[in-house]
Amino acid sequence: MPSGTATRLQDFGQWPVYGSAMALYGYGLVEDDGRARRVALTDAEGIGVAAVLTAVLQPAFGRRHRGHADFFSGGTSFPSGHATPAFAGAAGISEYFDNAWYASIPAYAAATAVGFGRIGHDAHWLSDIAASAVFGAGTTELLLYLHRGHEEEPSGRWHIFPATGPEGAGVGVSFTW
Repeated sequence: MPSGTATRLQDFGQWPVYGSAMALYGYGLVEDDGRARRVALTDAEGIGVAAVLTAVLQPAFGRRHRGHADFFSGGTSFPSGHATPAFAGAAGISEYFDNAWYASIPAYAAATAVGFGRIGHDAHWLSDIAASAVFGAGTTELLLYLHRGHEEEPSGRWHIFPATGPEGAGVGVSFTW
């Protein structure tokens, strides 16, 4: 695939996914829809956590792109750092619309376009993108599940939150009972 086509695919996927999450939050503000704002914020959280997860998994698996079975060789092919957050974003958009086809198909198609763009740049194998879909969507779905559980029963739940300190920033996790 020509590099220009791969770049257009990648961009075609990223902007609608991330733009939809921002539009959902804006809609929630304008229409005073708390659920839209919560899902959009959790979607953004999922995108961030998916990016961090990718940064941890890439060196752990060390897959190079020179061979489909070339794991633990110091590469960064598995999973995709571009596609994982895109799939995380698509999961949040889809979830707000109760996973209805008219929202799910465009959201996941855009995220898939990011993956095919990365394949077109010869940066990833299809299995890298498939793993990115599982990790990305799974991250956002897990966060949505945890947040719903916290809303139902505020005590005795897991809490995932942004954390900052003198050494940098990250994600904090706590469990209270």
